[in-house]
Amino acid sequence: MNESRKTAVAIGVALVTTLLAWVTVPRSSTPDAFEDRGTTFFPGFNDPTMAQSLEVVDFDEETATAHPFKVQVQNGLWSIPSHYNYPADAEQQLSQISAAIIALKKDVVAAENVSEQERTGTLDPLDETLPAIRGRGTRVIIRGDNDRLLADIIIGRALEGRPAFRYVRVSDQRRIYVAEVGDLTISTHFGDWVDRDLLKIVWDDVDEVIIRDYSLNEAAESINNRDTIFVRKIQDEPPLWTLRDIQPGQHVNTFNMNLLVTTLDQLEIMGVRPKLPTIAASLSKMTSTITISDDGLKELASKGFYLTSHGQFSNEGELLVHTKAGLFYTLRFGEIAYGDIGDITPTATMSASAQAAGKEPGAPPAGGAAKPAMPRPGSPNRYLTITASFDPTGVPAGAERTVAEQRAAALQARYAPWYYVISGQAFERMRLSRRLLLGSERIK
Repeated sequence: MNESRKTAVAIGVALVTTLLAWVTVPRSSTPDAFEDRGTTFFPGFNDPTMAQSLEVVDFDEETATAHPFKVQVQNGLWSIPSHYNYPADAEQQLSQISAAIIALKKDVVAAENVSEQERTGTLDPLDETLPAIRGRGTRVIIRGDNDRLLADIIIGRALEGRPAFRYVRVSDQRRIYVAEVGDLTISTHFGDWVDRDLLKIVWDDVDEVIIRDYSLNEAAESINNRDTIFVRKIQDEPPLWTLRDIQPGQHVNTFNMNLLVTTLDQLEIMGVRPKLPTIAASLSKMTSTITISDDGLKELASKGFYLTSHGQFSNEGELLVHTKAGLFYTLRFGEIAYGDIGDITPTATMSASAQAAGKEPGAPPAGGAAKPAMPRPGSPNRYLTITASFDPTGVPAGAERTVAEQRAAALQARYAPWYYVISGQAFERMRLSRRLLLGSERIK
């Protein structure tokens, strides 16, 4: 072997040795599973006020159906498109949820494979092509101005032994991360996004109630008045009531009457259904002259409400409520609300704090103490319409009267577009008979 060839071989061996040494030498590196640890999921979404809509999609494994819920700004006002664009009290909640999504940071990568999505609960609840029913996550979509996508993430199962951490996945990506979500909860219940207080009545302000029990002959447009009961408060503390035509020796059942007022004070929306715009426009004018089309009359009748030449009526009677401030409410009770209301989960019959205080459901609230809740399983929900007006009797002229008039007008505008759905128990507590008002029997 000549010297040139020996030199070339030596150089080659040296190069190979050097390459092997470079490949095998220990050195620091960042595995893919940790390369973006600690970064946010949506860097362009950095201000909660950017959010203009929120959509949350849950999946019901029993029925294999997705349940979307959405709140958004329309014409400057928050509304719920999934519930007939009913007005929402959503700005604060949406800001809190947006802040939580903005703060969400990537921890470790849990998986890269599509096959792991079912195990981690990060399957898309909106993907109808997937054969799997189980393993669907909760998808959260936030959009800004001009429907610009700000965030779209699927929140999956909690890690075993680490409930604050969940598997999460950006909806259009395969990689599954672990992220600390803490106590982030996003409700899809209608009642958690609206003002449930239907009448906004203060218990002590109610000073007179009129119960009208009648039947309606629709064909003849005649009213059969079975009974009209005038109940008036004669003492505030403790509350005492009397009837206009009470007989000697008779006394109003204070428990039942107090429970009626408590029901008014706590009356909650179980659901809503929209009226035809022509009906809403007519009713919002606060006038005795109302003109409604035949279609409107049919719609009213389907819910148990009727407009005749003698006025407005309902097939389950009326309750008129007067307050010291001059507000005058008319509650008309209609048909049973069949079908899937699906709006608010009924609460317990009585709150824990009320139980701890030893209060009975018929007791008036004291000092803002917890009040008994309305819904009771087994009683059919009812349709209800409400009108509000102002009675100037006893209200001095001036600023106080002006405020009361404006409040009545605002309430009437709020009530006019809607048929409300209330619980069957609330209906039963407000439709008291003379026997229950004057007898010793306590209603439940």
